Amino acid sequence: MRLKKPSEHNEQCALWQWVKTSKTIYPYFFHIPNEHQDEKERGRLSQTGLRKGIPDNFIALPRGKYHGMFIELKCRGGQPTEDQKKWIETLVSQGYYVVLAYGWVDAVKRIGMYLKEEV
Repeated sequence: MRLKKPSEHNEQCALWQWVKTSKTIYPYFFHIPNEHQDEKERGRLSQTGLRKGIPDNFIALPRGKYHGMFIELKCRGGQPTEDQKKWIETLVSQGYYVVLAYGWVDAVKRIGMYLKEEV
């Protein structure tokens, strides 16, 4: 029997459930709702500053040489878009720690490494 892979939405929900249990990062973690919208909604949101390619999550806690941590969350087998690759490169050049995490478990592991300054 083949298991169905979780969607990015389900991975994001699972990550948020874990974040809510963490007293360390909960106050500083937020999701950037940059998912696929229909054309009308994307147009409306772009008027308020929505930008294609921004990573999905941010932790506003500096660690070591980094100003904070961005997480681009993908489901298993997902690939970053060209816009996402450009933003990752830009954010890294500005002193942020940015990871491409494949599922919520991978994201949790990378958050732990960041908090312990093992990056």
